[in-house]
Amino acid sequence: MPGRRLTPLLVALALVPSAPAGAATITSPGPLTRVQVSADLNCAVDHAGDSSPAFYGDTACATLVATGGTLYGPATIPAGEAAAPRTPFTRISQVGPTGAGTVADPFVLQTVVGAGGLRITQTDSYVVGQEAYTTRVALANTGASESRATLYRAGDCFLGDRDTGFGQADAATGAVACREAVKAERGAWMPGPRVEQFFPISPGSSYYEARWDQVWGRVGSRAAFPGTCRCEELLDNGAGLSWDVVVPPGATEVRTSLVAFSPQGRVPLSIQQSAAPTAVDPGRDVTYTLTISNPNTLPVTLSSIEDTLPEGFAYVPGSSSAAGEPVASGRTLTFAGPVSIPAAGSASISFRAIAPSVPGEHLNEASAQAADGYTVAPVEPGAAVRVNEPAPTTPAGRPGEPSGTVLGSEPEPSIAPPENARSVNLVPVRGTVLVNGRPITAAVHIPIGSVVDTSNGEVELFSASPTGEIQSAKFYDGSFKVLQERGDPTTELKLLGGRLGDCSKRSRKVRGRASGAKPGRRVWGDGKGKFRTNGRNSSASVRGTKWFVEDTCKGTSTKVVNGVVTVRDFAKRKTIRLTAGQSYLAPAKR
Repeated sequence: MPGRRLTPLLVALALVPSAPAGAATITSPGPLTRVQVSADLNCAVDHAGDSSPAFYGDTACATLVATGGTLYGPATIPAGEAAAPRTPFTRISQVGPTGAGTVADPFVLQTVVGAGGLRITQTDSYVVGQEAYTTRVALANTGASESRATLYRAGDCFLGDRDTGFGQADAATGAVACREAVKAERGAWMPGPRVEQFFPISPGSSYYEARWDQVWGRVGSRAAFPGTCRCEELLDNGAGLSWDVVVPPGATEVRTSLVAFSPQGRVPLSIQQSAAPTAVDPGRDVTYTLTISNPNTLPVTLSSIEDTLPEGFAYVPGSSSAAGEPVASGRTLTFAGPVSIPAAGSASISFRAIAPSVPGEHLNEASAQAADGYTVAPVEPGAAVRVNEPAPTTPAGRPGEPSGTVLGSEPEPSIAPPENARSVNLVPVRGTVLVNGRPITAAVHIPIGSVVDTSNGEVELFSASPTGEIQSAKFYDGSFKVLQERGDPTTELKLLGGRLGDCSKRSRKVRGRASGAKPGRRVWGDGKGKFRTNGRNSSASVRGTKWFVEDTCKGTSTKVVNGVVTVRDFAKRKTIRLTAGQSYLAPAKR
């Protein structure tokens, strides 16, 4: 151990694990057989593949916080004298371990300490079978003024029973690691596969890998880590992450990270999530995309991918780019594996969801489970979508309002009323509306059998029952033919367009893969009368509801936002009743 100036006996004694007073310990079958946290936030880890602890002196790993000109941390850090001047945390409480060590119920340690005007709650969790554990640090400001702090998670690596090694940094994820040193054939030292990695889950972190005393010295200076790595140098090294945090009075800020340990060099995979568009009107579609990246040198198989939609959002059946439909349980979608992520590559899945009527910012959540001992790093809620306030309806004829852009709930009196099975009236609401290929800018009286295109607009349709009762509904985002049988109060909209003739060719060539625009046709409806949308594989009959229907190569999907819809599955010859929040996919014939 260059620079420590310890005799062999002292070195041996320094590496003998001994639980500090008040430490809480997770013990498991492994591969992390011990995860230990002291009452003042030292950390210690044993891996089943090593005969010595993962950090120098067992507990030269710590959480530290610099705030108000003072550095707070554990009372003792082996060979950590450079992290000074340092004031010990005030010990408050420690609970654990709790849990069963499973994905649904991990082992958990919770430790609470004080640091000036900050109350720090650290939650460490571990799932048996994984080579990483998670640390969540919550900084609560108990004072009356803003608190600025620098949070550190750092350690003095003792990797593969050796105190010297190389470094590794990943600019894409912000992760930093120590790598073991192994001897080449001619006696030269070179990086080996074994790693000990600090992986940030919360954004805004900086990393550092250098000599152990440089790492602790940087902490002692109360400065953020510089984002550098002496990766190619053989060093008695340490590594860590830091975050600059601003905590308003009475508020709490959370920063989360992983620490991974792997003799085989397996490092965590990462998930990126995105949404498009990022601002929508209520009832419109949002496309979510999850991209899983694999930095490892071998392919990794995922056993499942899970997505929890924001509150009020609803999955559109048949919209997934994955080979199969997800299993939906409330807002949670589970995509079953196996899903292969190529070495040093990535894979993506996308799907659509319907935005709710509640305005404001909505966040998505995603996770995945990998096979063969690999870890997929958790991802914080993200892919923010802002749902707009519902647009107000302005009565026709209001001064300053362009003619034909915003209309009231009744057709204009200057045209003839609709007649059952013979004609309907249309009033354009917004955008571009085509009738039999021609744009309309004001109310029109059209015959049954006309083709209406609302792909880039919205229209209100008025029709008549056999007794002359007028009913109306608004339709948008699709093309359809208007139909009505004599004596039938129901007005039918038959979906048109969409290149569904490409489905058989497409299924042979690119089954299970996304390849640009998919064949399909769709329409949204929102109204109070009797209407029926007719797709390729099913029909949807409604009265007083808001609904969505779409034809794709997978089948005809129907989704209810409000009210009740009765779906008729043509192939199965059955009728399904859907209520708000429910959906149904009538599979296409194979």
